[in-house]
This record gives sequence, structure tokens and C-alpha cells, in this order.
Amino acid sequence: MRTRPLIIFEDEGLSPVVIEDPSLVDASIIMPNGTFFEIPKIRQLRATEFLLLSFPFDELKNGAGTSIPLDKKYALTDKEIEKVRQRITDFNRIIQDIVNDNPEQLNLININFDVRELFGGFPSQLNGALVDASIQPNLGLFSADGVHFNPRGNAHFTNKIIEGINKLYSANLFFLDASQYKANDPAL
Repeated sequence: MRTRPLIIFEDEGLSPVVIEDPSLVDASIIMPNGTFFEIPKIRQLRATEFLLLSFPFDELKNGAGTSIPLDKKYALTDKEIEKVRQRITDFNRIIQDIVNDNPEQLNLININFDVRELFGGFPSQLNGALVDASIQPNLGLFSADGVHFNPRGNAHFTNKIIEGINKLYSANLFFLDASQYKANDPAL
């Protein structure tokens, strides 16, 4: 028998937000008057799941995520995250196969690996500028949308591409000074 997860709010600290989850098993209770009440398909966001940056965070003060469950479109569940990761793995395998079939013409620049290696969760120095893999103003390499690089991030990863071109073609292209490119503006 499948059960529904409990929703528990902590007295102190932050409690996970409540989201709609259509994948939950149907559940109902019998009311004192004998009618059935369908229990809404809601649960709290798990620690391994994500709330999207597209969520209007000012709605939290109006009860969104607590007394009002968040619409499913604002969260990535474990199943969805696993699907995304699998698609990324599949796509990267295709790219790697193409590069392996054309080693004299193509060079693979693994940006994902570079982000993890470069930061390991801590800020790093980049041409004298302190940077990390976040959206933090004056520090992060990602733009405020959390997906794309900001100008400083683009400059850093352009250098990775230049490094690959120089290596593959014995070229001597100049590198950019990433510290001269803007990170996120703290006023945004």
C-alpha cells in the first residue's frame, strides 16, 4: 500500500515549501456527514529537489509554499532531475563520439567539468578577481537567471575554448582578462 508523505512545519528554522505533486497516490477521507473528501496531492519539497528561479519569491509572504501549495511548474522533482541528468549524459555521449571520430578536426572543451574542478564549492581567483559558480553579485560567473554565464563567466569559458584551439591547431590566440569583464551587478 502506497502512502502519502507527511507535511511537517518546524517551529524554528526553515521548513521545505509545499508543492503540488500529481504523481501522488489518490487519497480521500470520509467526512462526518458520510461524504468523501479528496485529499489534495501536495507534499513538501525534498532536500534533493529544486525550486526554480522563475518562482515569484515575493509570493512566499502571501502564504505560497505553506498554506497555498506551489504550482508544480515551479519545482523540479527527483524524477525530473534524473531525466534531465540522463538526457545530458546521452547528449554528451553523442558529442564525445563525434569528437572521437574526428580527432584532427574537433577538440572537446568540457565546461561542466571545469566548473566543478575550478570551484569545488569555494571561491577561486581568476586573473585577480574572486569568482565562484553562483549568481552572487561581483562574485558569480552565472547571470541572475542561474542558467547562462554573465560577461565574466563568458570571458573565462572563452579562454577555455581558446586554450583548446591553441592546443589542437598549434595556434597562438590571445586570452581574455576575465577580471576586466562585469560580474552581476549588486543593484539587480
